[in-house]
Amino acid sequence: QRLRTHLEMAPKSPPQHAADKAAEARIEAKETRAEVNLKQFNPFQNAAKKKAEEQADAEMDRFFAEQEALHDQARRAFRTYDVDNSDTIDAEELRAVLADMNFFEGLDEASQVELVDTTLSEVDASRDSHLSFSEFTTCYNKLVSKSEERENSGAKLPSIFGGEELSASERLRLKVMPKMLDRSVFLPRKKEAASKDYFDTSAVRDKMFKADWTRVDKKASFAQFKQENGLAVYDAKAHKLKATPLLKFFKTSLRAHYDVLCNAFTFYGCRDIKGAFHAMDYTEFVEFATSAGFRDTSADPKAPQKFGALNLLALFEDLNAEVDAGGNKKKQKENDVNLDDAFMRFEFLELVMRLAMKFPQTADPKVAFKGFLMFCKNNLLRDAPDAVVDRNLFRKDRLYTPEVSSAFLNHQHELRAIYSTMVGADFNPATIEEWIWLCKRVGVLDRPLAANALAEKVVGVGEVELSLMFAASQMALVDELKDRDSLTTMSFTEFLEAIGRLADAKDLPTKDDLQAHGYATALEAVADTERAKYPKLRRRASSGFYGQPAKTRTLDQRLLMLFESMFLMFEPGCGSIALGTYDKVRFLQALATECEELHGKVLFKLEL
Repeated sequence: QRLRTHLEMAPKSPPQHAADKAAEARIEAKETRAEVNLKQFNPFQNAAKKKAEEQADAEMDRFFAEQEALHDQARRAFRTYDVDNSDTIDAEELRAVLADMNFFEGLDEASQVELVDTTLSEVDASRDSHLSFSEFTTCYNKLVSKSEERENSGAKLPSIFGGEELSASERLRLKVMPKMLDRSVFLPRKKEAASKDYFDTSAVRDKMFKADWTRVDKKASFAQFKQENGLAVYDAKAHKLKATPLLKFFKTSLRAHYDVLCNAFTFYGCRDIKGAFHAMDYTEFVEFATSAGFRDTSADPKAPQKFGALNLLALFEDLNAEVDAGGNKKKQKENDVNLDDAFMRFEFLELVMRLAMKFPQTADPKVAFKGFLMFCKNNLLRDAPDAVVDRNLFRKDRLYTPEVSSAFLNHQHELRAIYSTMVGADFNPATIEEWIWLCKRVGVLDRPLAANALAEKVVGVGEVELSLMFAASQMALVDELKDRDSLTTMSFTEFLEAIGRLADAKDLPTKDDLQAHGYATALEAVADTERAKYPKLRRRASSGFYGQPAKTRTLDQRLLMLFESMFLMFEPGCGSIALGTYDKVRFLQALATECEELHGKVLFKLEL
């Protein structure tokens, strides 16, 4: 009413001059012609734009509906907890709110009091130690948001240890760990790794996601996808796409699940050494889509489009299209690195979003997207539970210990000699093919490569497992195109971690096994276990990837047995490390002979 009165009393605008009217008419005509031209030349302007605007409006309607529901929920809560009918919430009543929402779980009495005081002071604008309805509404909405984040693991960023809560003793150990590692064989990792740390840090993962998202957002196929699904609308005045709240939700959800998605990409994109490494070819893409519940209709494009039916070949070709370089040398160089017949990691993110929009069981795209992400995670847990385990956990729990560091240091000379023999005279970092060659040479494979690793139960260590060990031992790299060479090779430090992962997964005997059954070496025991019809030793339940079976032996104990088996494959007469009969000189001389046969010269020093 006051606004209406003010407008009625305001002075009227002066009459407009004829020249001004003509100028305005010319501007309006020019804008009309520009809009007509935009409709003619913008391929996304017609039906797609209309659908996008409708979905954007629906998204805003949902937002306001959610806010109204939260307001009603806060009002009901206020009436419930205002037990003295004072129209305010005091400290004791707020304490009841926090208790009912499980915020006191695991807290002692002093910590509970502190939490109540902190929560009250954050919103008590009047500083009277009581919350009015307005103040309580702000407080209650914050508590609901925190509660949802705590219950939904996908709503919060994972820690660098896969979201695992650390005990006080583990935190103390992590605090002193860098000093120990600075004197270990893993010291070069601080210089080599993008994180400049012994772990893949959250900062590096943030940079990885930012690089991937930036590349996805530049693709023409993604621009069309955004408009068709209400993730963006075309701003005619700015001549560019404008993001909607739904796109921001997609981006936030992808970052929250980014580590799991990277694990899925690694699992499907690093198993086949015959194809591109750290890239998903068409066969691997079909396996991923099939495991996610989709049915390929490429052979019959005219088949009825039922739920889950999708032309995977057409989708693969569409997503794999390169960004137009437009004469830009930097973009052209990236296109040269980007594989024509396989997905890169950033293209995999677009694939996930596209599949999610084909997946919905509900009209709400938010619910559909979150449901698809959780579905992918559950499938990965089913098909490859070891791949879901954060690689930092193995480093923290098994690899980075003084005993493991000592085991590597004591045999560093032999391991460097093996690495040099493996990579050859060019001394470039090891490739996946060279790693597989070495593992075959030292006889650690338990079975041949399966035609379909998902169709049979994995027992022992095969080429698929070795390939995944290679990938898991690499430190995270931010830019998968610029750092492509590093992404497909393994430094000596990463080689040591791969050896550690192999020792942790391989079924190896103990020193007691050797003595109890009269084996002269670990190699003899392994051969008897794998080839004899009635072996003296049975396969141990603790064998397998880290994170699945509970490990009963420390990694340094396993490493010594693996070292012994590897060295004996090069020189069967070099003796047993575990039984104290190992002859280092004899092993190095045998390895030098083989290295000279392979490369024409000895690539390491024989001096002890």
